[in-house]
Amino acid sequence: MTRVGQILVILITCFALLFMGFAVTVFATRTNWREKYVKKDDDLKELTKKKLALEQNLKTLSEDMTREIDNHKKEREAAQAQIKDQQKNYNELLENWKQARGDAAKYAVQVGNYAEETKKRREEVFLLRDQLAKTREQKEEAQKIQFQTQQDHIVLKGSYETLEARAKQLESRQAELVNILESKGLSTDPRDHSDLVIIPPHVEGVILEVDPLGKFVKISIGSDDGLRKLHRLQVYRVKPQGKFVATIEVTEVDPDQAVARILSQFKQGNIQEGDLVATRITASR
Repeated sequence: MTRVGQILVILITCFALLFMGFAVTVFATRTNWREKYVKKDDDLKELTKKKLALEQNLKTLSEDMTREIDNHKKEREAAQAQIKDQQKNYNELLENWKQARGDAAKYAVQVGNYAEETKKRREEVFLLRDQLAKTREQKEEAQKIQFQTQQDHIVLKGSYETLEARAKQLESRQAELVNILESKGLSTDPRDHSDLVIIPPHVEGVILEVDPLGKFVKISIGSDDGLRKLHRLQVYRVKPQGKFVATIEVTEVDPDQAVARILSQFKQGNIQEGDLVATRITASR
């Protein structure tokens, strides 16, 4: 056998082996196409049913969506209408707020004015209270003064009655002395006896000091009041009871004060500082 024949044999053997491999492969992979068709047809029918169900669901969903859209549209329109109403209410509230703000500013000014007025009224009230308190104090003081004045009036009235009685006694004594002078044939005119009696002017004063020995006193009237040496004055006391105390005779005179000695023969009590001094015992004081 030649080389070519050997090569051909080898090739034929390879091809045979190859063919057998293909045959085995085809046999191993063969398929029942009818069963697949039936299966595919069943799958198609099932898918068709699912499609119809999906279409029905889609239709239902579409209708539901349409209804939802309509409802949403109605709700949106209602919401828009509500928004318009709320916007209107908001505008009204805004106007009311602006007006209220303006009124609040006016009220704030008025409150400030009222506060200032209240402050003034409070100050006036405090002032009136002070004035009322002062008035009450003045009233109480006036009542005290009135009461004291009434007491002084009562005391002075008693003193006046006492002094009036004393004056009547002195007038009676004077009348007796006049009768005595007339019975002796003497003149009752003081000018005829100027060398014996020195009549002082009508003066009034008080006792300033009393000599510790009880012989001399200092009085608050002097030569400026017309007082001269040897003038005799009467000393009397108003409180606590009006009474005649003594008679004094001027010994030294200064313009605004004088010194007098106490005439013991006319003394009816101890002279004290503050006792009244007058020409006549019926002097106004």
